[in-house]
Amino acid sequence: MGSNSIFSNLTAENTAAEISLLLSADFRRKKTVVLLEGEDDVKAFRFLFDKSVTLIKAYGACTTIDKFLPSEFPDEPRVLGIRDRDYQTAKRHERIFYCDGCCCETMLVADDETFERVAVNFYRGKLPPLKLRYEILRSLFHISAIRLCSERYKWALKISGTDLSRVIRPGKTVTRSEAVGFVNAYNRKNKINGARMKKLAAVRDTGKIEDYLMITNGHDLVAAMRIYFDRASGDRRSVGDKTLSSALRCAYSRDAFHSTELCRELKSYAAAHGLTIVAE
Repeated sequence: MGSNSIFSNLTAENTAAEISLLLSADFRRKKTVVLLEGEDDVKAFRFLFDKSVTLIKAYGACTTIDKFLPSEFPDEPRVLGIRDRDYQTAKRHERIFYCDGCCCETMLVADDETFERVAVNFYRGKLPPLKLRYEILRSLFHISAIRLCSERYKWALKISGTDLSRVIRPGKTVTRSEAVGFVNAYNRKNKINGARMKKLAAVRDTGKIEDYLMITNGHDLVAAMRIYFDRASGDRRSVGDKTLSSALRCAYSRDAFHSTELCRELKSYAAAHGLTIVAE
């Protein structure tokens, strides 16, 4: 499959110009432009989408899609956005769609076969793949709850770019106090305490994998997978986060994507507007 994706670092102005140029050349009005958050998302969706779809990496953060699409192409059905849900609770625009779960990585990991394929290649421990997946997601619950609260209550905590191996310990449960202590070490002037602790404690651990998938950050998930895989192999540097991210994308199938809510929504949208978005 040939790729007609745009990988250059675009600004708001030349992103709009590039899209307008693509649309003006589409005399039959059958092509679709999909704005994504980053190159990894472009790589994931290129295989899952029809050849008539052009994928464009957003020029900024996920909020770029939220602002750019309605301001630049408010009435153009051939321009869509797909982004991580993160912790949004309400859809921002009818042409902005969300990955299942919290993000693209959780959508991939939610598929049993995808995770099993990756685990077979990288994990040398004793846990069965699906039990391993559950334990990894569960080990991240309190970190994920902190991320949720930080977003919901505008705490602006530094959580990304931290060393999760300091708190994630395969075979041992991470407590709330341990997770808070870990995050506070990176936020000495913006700590979780007092009223913040009460809000954090209100985030309930249901023990359900579907709930873990809804709040787990993609970078945290891949980092925790690496920690578990490396610990089982006895070599903490045996596999990198980028390698694992690539492995997840490569293991994910079109059949797996066809079972997602995102795919169903895109197919419904495409049918309503005479487009083809999802590859069969």
